[in-house]
Amino acid sequence: MFFKQRINDGASIAYFFGYGGLGKAVAVDVVAGDEAWFAAEAQRAGVLISHVIDTHIHADHYSGGWALHAKVLPQPAIEVFPGHQAGSLCGAGLSGKPSSTLAFEKRWNPVLSLDRAGFIDHVTSAIPPRLPGMDEIVRANVGLAE
Repeated sequence: MFFKQRINDGASIAYFFGYGGLGKAVAVDVVAGDEAWFAAEAQRAGVLISHVIDTHIHADHYSGGWALHAKVLPQPAIEVFPGHQAGSLCGAGLSGKPSSTLAFEKRWNPVLSLDRAGFIDHVTSAIPPRLPGMDEIVRANVGLAE
């Protein structure tokens, strides 16, 4: 485990800590212009920066958090929670995980590597039959029920 302070001219202190055994590190309160220092320290420690955190809105300096985030985490870790589960009519092909991230799906979901025509063919080739009463349910849910 390591923990480093980066003291800046404006009396601001940034932090860099992590665990080499996991290969991950966190950058905290990065000052604009210091992004390269954090990237170099990560490389020196043999870790990837997995999180970039600003502890508050800084009024005394420009944050380098967003710039460092864009440099080391180009794919945002957006968590996706499906509205259906694996095995349901609308959840056909889901993995059974209760949530996922866009980065995970882009890396591991083979359907997302298909070209446009292949993707359309894949998702439309095995559409299950409509449930009984589905038209009435949809009409009610969009406010058109009689």
